[in-house]
Amino acid sequence: MSAGRIIGRMGCPWCGFEGGHVKQGDGKHPYHHCPECGMLATCRNGVHAANMRARMRAVDPAQAGPAAPADAPAIGRRPDDIVMPAPAAPAAPATDPPKPAKRSSPWAPLLGALK
Repeated sequence: MSAGRIIGRMGCPWCGFEGGHVKQGDGKHPYHHCPECGMLATCRNGVHAANMRARMRAVDPAQAGPAAPADAPAIGRRPDDIVMPAPAAPAAPATDPPKPAKRSSPWAPLLGALK
């Protein structure tokens, strides 16, 4: 992981150090790094990134940016946030085409005699 710029501070859940770094690389989600114990926690989706940004203390509000972009994909959102399209009208039932006759096996005459 490349070194990113510090966008905020957040307490470490492992050692309790209050000055842990919240960093972000170019075009990536933020991650938390504690310089005291070395713990590293990465965000894997937009919801996790928004939660981390909400809990951190911003170093510079201009660098912190919005908590979540308005055009974020639906992946990782709560089900209440997703607007599903209206269901389409049901299609007319399709009729099955007639099935072709089965070929008889060469053993059919012999097996028929055993019945």
